[in-house]
Amino acid sequence: MIPVLTRAQMRAFDKYAIETCHVPGVVLMENAGRGAADVLSAMIEARRPHTPSREADAISARARSFPVRHVQSPGQPATYPLEARVVVVCGTGNNGGDGFVVARHLYARGAEVEVYLAGKSEKVMGDARINHDAYIDLGGRFFELPEGAGLGPLHTALARADFVIDALFGTGLDRPITGHLADVIAVLNDAAARCVALDIPSGLDADSGAPLGIAVRADDTVTFGHLKIGMLTPEGARLAGNVHVVDLGVPDPPILTHVGVVAEVIRRETVGSYFAPTPERSPAFPRQVGAWTRPGVDLTRRGDTRPVASQ
Repeated sequence: MIPVLTRAQMRAFDKYAIETCHVPGVVLMENAGRGAADVLSAMIEARRPHTPSREADAISARARSFPVRHVQSPGQPATYPLEARVVVVCGTGNNGGDGFVVARHLYARGAEVEVYLAGKSEKVMGDARINHDAYIDLGGRFFELPEGAGLGPLHTALARADFVIDALFGTGLDRPITGHLADVIAVLNDAAARCVALDIPSGLDADSGAPLGIAVRADDTVTFGHLKIGMLTPEGARLAGNVHVVDLGVPDPPILTHVGVVAEVIRRETVGSYFAPTPERSPAFPRQVGAWTRPGVDLTRRGDTRPVASQ
């Protein structure tokens, strides 16, 4: 089973990890951002043409003869630098902090990265500020887009980008998005670049799955820790696209026992283990080639003792 959490449960999960398990919030942010960067690195690597060449053969020969080899982390590509232009659009809160972590790791791996902050740097605080400063002080390209500023530079950057990272709002958003930030989201939605949302598409209610005024339409969402119930609704699933779950570097069972879950997703292999094919035909459905039942279990309609499928 895959745990699914509400907004309040995910907030309690982080709080318990920080206050009871003594895992600093900046460590959780680093783990989340690095996990997302690994997913993005794999996406970028998948775009790379893998054609044999004389240079590739030479590299392979050196790798066989040299006693030290690079062991890649899960999700990381085997070759650097990453060949992609990435635009990261950050808010001033913790989701923006996640975006700065992603930007730093992709920048370190050789991608061409630009970060646009939908606000002023002076509003970025706490753990997000640590990662804001780290990215900038390492030489990362950075631009502010405060309220009242034109969005022309963002339009221009997105026109040449391969990926755009949505790091505006996380699961804590519970109010409609209006004004300047709504305009920023509209620009993201108009971009041709592949859109990857961090934790949840900005503007999507983490509980109901409804857009809060306007929401990012993501091609992929890298969610942190656990699935959120809002992403499993029809509208939420449409806006989230392909969902990738990355862990926060803390063991789940003791924390989930404390905070609880709202639902669980059944894995395909779990469902398959409950059913086994039988070669004989079902008497209830004579044209059926074979019945699928769990050995030793009769499947019956509620209130009806007639078998739906025989063993």
